[in-house]
Amino acid sequence: MTQEAFSVNTCNHCGKEASLRCSACRQVSYCCQEHQQADWKRHKPACLYYRAKKANPGSLDEGIPKNEYVGTMRWSPDTKFLALPPFRKGMVPPLTGWSDFFSVRLEGAKEKDGRVVVEPPLLDGLSFPLTFLFALRELLRTGGADKAILSRKTILIGVLGASERAEQRLLRDTSYWDEVGHMFPGSRVELWLVGPEVSADSPMRPQGESSGMAAGCMRGTTGDFLKKMEGRSPILVGFNTGLGSGDGPLRSSWLGDLRMVLERNLLMVLTCANDHTDLRAEREVIEKDLGAHYALFPRRSPFNAVTTTHLPGRQDDTWACANSIVYAIQGYEAGKALPPGGGGEREPGGARRRPIVAGGHRPDSYDIEELD
Repeated sequence: MTQEAFSVNTCNHCGKEASLRCSACRQVSYCCQEHQQADWKRHKPACLYYRAKKANPGSLDEGIPKNEYVGTMRWSPDTKFLALPPFRKGMVPPLTGWSDFFSVRLEGAKEKDGRVVVEPPLLDGLSFPLTFLFALRELLRTGGADKAILSRKTILIGVLGASERAEQRLLRDTSYWDEVGHMFPGSRVELWLVGPEVSADSPMRPQGESSGMAAGCMRGTTGDFLKKMEGRSPILVGFNTGLGSGDGPLRSSWLGDLRMVLERNLLMVLTCANDHTDLRAEREVIEKDLGAHYALFPRRSPFNAVTTTHLPGRQDDTWACANSIVYAIQGYEAGKALPPGGGGEREPGGARRRPIVAGGHRPDSYDIEELD
């Protein structure tokens, strides 16, 4: 297994030093034109998005306090999410990218002219469960996780640092989390959304009949959740945690949480919103501060969200897009376990506070062919 490097100054295809920028979006670099052409199919949906000339913030919640930024998703109350068609028994949507996934999952949902049109809230919302499933698939493919953990009769999943505006909103207003249950037809999936930003506790309830999944919410810290699940081995995931955001209290909070996870040798999937500041800073924390073992080295998710935000006045060199990068950790690297409590004082764990960014751009909808 080789480690992958990501940077705005490295080739988007091979990872080598690069100086050639995509002339259309100016967001990614390449070492040569051949690699730019080879990467086009993968880069095209993001490129189409970056090139959008018109801001369309109507589905973003601008009422969030200025010191709080929940991942990169802040949907407004009137955002409407497209309902997915019923999941057909025996359906196996590929976890290789949006186009391949929708060609199976939206089978029969074409427009009169034969096109399949999808809207940003669908892509942004599905980015959460599908990026998690992609990570699990990669863990099995690379040998980073024991196959036995995904063949249990009951699979327990904890979404840490969840918030009412993002993960809980998807649970309340969509069936998108059911996609996780669909991928484990022989198991019962229990999904818990955990965090101080969850609106309130809610008991475990069955979801869609075809998913074989139940979901609940727990308002509290990672420690509260692990104590409640004592004796069980949940698979954990943290979406766009802000661990590398530069926010000191947030970093300290997650350091304490992650130490509890590592000491219990639990598998945890993490995502971050860009490859220039978030990933670099998170790697500093994961590798140097924690000494964690990578079960899955950082890599780009083929199911990143399409809504992209920028720091004001810095469209060319800063961007944030939910679930752009995914990786997984489990336990410590040999000899690198740090003493408990080394992360400093903690806030109530998992609250995601970052400087808010502005300038979300995107088309109103995408043809399915545009995602190729």
